[in-house]
Amino acid sequence: MKSTPIIIGTMLMLTLSGAIGCAATTPAEPSALQQSMTPQAHDLAFQYKRQATALREIAQRYELEAQVLARLKGAQHAETLHSLDLAKSLLAEADEADSMAREYRRQIPHNRVY
Repeated sequence: MKSTPIIIGTMLMLTLSGAIGCAATTPAEPSALQQSMTPQAHDLAFQYKRQATALREIAQRYELEAQVLARLKGAQHAETLHSLDLAKSLLAEADEADSMAREYRRQIPHNRVY
């Protein structure tokens, strides 16, 4: 009967040391949450980049419109100034979309294809 407490004690020590060893190791794969967020980050980065490109194209059209209006109606005409203001605000929004795209691209691990 003396061997039973020794066996139980040994089993308890082995169990605890195994649990501590497992808790100390770092996982080789990213967590499930990170894996599920990576394709989302990739999609968002692509959408923000596409949005920035579209906003820049529209801003260029407004700048061109402002140049034409400046020739026809003058540089200080209300329509000319309005077109220039729209172009500036669209460029600011495009810069913001670019920065959001960069932020989401930082979340994507390198050398991964989705």
